[in-house]
Amino acid sequence: MVVDSGTTGDCSWEETAVLDYQYGWRNHILTIFGNGAMADYGEEQKPWSGMVEQIHIEKGVTKIGSHAFAGLSELVTVNIPDSVVEMGDSAFSDCCSLASVTIPNQVTNIGRSTFSSCSSLTSITIPDSVTTIGFWAFRDCTSLKTVQFGNGLTTIDSAFTGCTSLNAIVIPNSVTLMGSQVFEDCTALTSVTLPNDLTEIWSGMFRGCTSLRSVTLPTNVKKIWFGTFENCKSLKDVYYGGTEKQWQEVIVEQEANECLQNATIHYAQNPTTTKQPTTTTTTTKKPPVPGSTITAASTTTDAASGATSATGTPTTGTTTAPEKLVVLVQTDSATVEAAPDAFPKEAVVKLEALAADALSAPVKNALQKLAEKFVAYEITATVNGAAVQPDGTVKVTFTIPAEYDLDKVAVLYVSPDGKTETIASTIDRASGTIVAELSHFSTYVVAELDEAVVSTTTTTKTTAITDADTETPDDDAAPGGFPWATIIILAAVVIAGGVAAWYFLIFRKK
Repeated sequence: MVVDSGTTGDCSWEETAVLDYQYGWRNHILTIFGNGAMADYGEEQKPWSGMVEQIHIEKGVTKIGSHAFAGLSELVTVNIPDSVVEMGDSAFSDCCSLASVTIPNQVTNIGRSTFSSCSSLTSITIPDSVTTIGFWAFRDCTSLKTVQFGNGLTTIDSAFTGCTSLNAIVIPNSVTLMGSQVFEDCTALTSVTLPNDLTEIWSGMFRGCTSLRSVTLPTNVKKIWFGTFENCKSLKDVYYGGTEKQWQEVIVEQEANECLQNATIHYAQNPTTTKQPTTTTTTTKKPPVPGSTITAASTTTDAASGATSATGTPTTGTTTAPEKLVVLVQTDSATVEAAPDAFPKEAVVKLEALAADALSAPVKNALQKLAEKFVAYEITATVNGAAVQPDGTVKVTFTIPAEYDLDKVAVLYVSPDGKTETIASTIDRASGTIVAELSHFSTYVVAELDEAVVSTTTTTKTTAITDADTETPDDDAAPGGFPWATIIILAAVVIAGGVAAWYFLIFRKK
């Protein structure tokens, strides 16, 4: 039944509902029809009721007016035809029940606050026709997890502030300008890849992104403004597209960018970093700290040289056992272990083997250049649906496929845009596994590389450390290792010889 109708700009509208004698009018449906643009409205000027649950916009309508559907808290679905080329500012703002929307492929601009505070919106696809995403376009869309950007996009203003469920973002290379505070307070955001032609990263772009672990920066970036990475307390890795020398030329304003300064910078064209990475591998034995003892340790054998080394936990005065690890995930292909306090108690940790078809094109292309055989895994941890990262390192043991050449096997980290990094790891030939210690959950790959890699192989034997193995300094030696005992003995021998000679000469004279 039609409950109201009228005109809006060049178009007409009609609102229908069903009369329920117990509950009153229900199932309000708003239909917009005609040829041309809808009228623009203020926040309280809309002629239709605030109980609209569905909106049907018929073909011929070219523009959705500013504030046209703002504040329709009952709105669940909306159909927008391809004839729409413009959506006004705040057109759907505060539509807190709207879970999905399809933006037509004729729209070129998503205006200011168009979908702000649409708190039920979970995903959005930006068509190739869109060139600009305006200020606060998706602000406080707290359920928004994924954004698929089109290839025609050139400008993103402060569009995604407060999107607390956004996880990983890859900005297309067509984008050349991004405003300040684009991802401010996106507390679940773990990784971001910025476009190649971006030259400046403006203040507050990642402010308050407390879960942000890695950022990929282009070679063309010239300046990073103050407060860009303020309170990004989880930031560990920055992947820069240029050399170390080029990085030194980038202007980084110091104020409120401490998190960036403390991160490890990885250079695409230079293997060195400005800070030691947190991943570790088995090393050759070292003398214990003076006055300490070493717990029982396992031996490791280098596959190439056959050299054996020992590892253990040094303690002062007494022997203590290493912290026990808790198994978080165990499958036929991998086991994830961590210290008990590595995650909140309510965290859900998942490890999923990814089919090759499930990998993005950049990731798949990068792997195919390095290896013919590989198995990809996605490792995630969430608390109440929000992504979290481990506090410290996590031990992951991967089962190596039987057909792989162990001399060529490695664990690789793969960023969303296809950059790869070899993770330090240890191979156990006896069990056919490879172990890596990870400080960041993301996509990892066990691959048989085209060339052999240097690796270590763990044996199953556990031995005590002997005095010879630990190379404990001699008790008579000074901390610097100078042979005082030997010198003293030699001096004693010389003095004794001199005394004997003197006594012999005196005796002969008598």
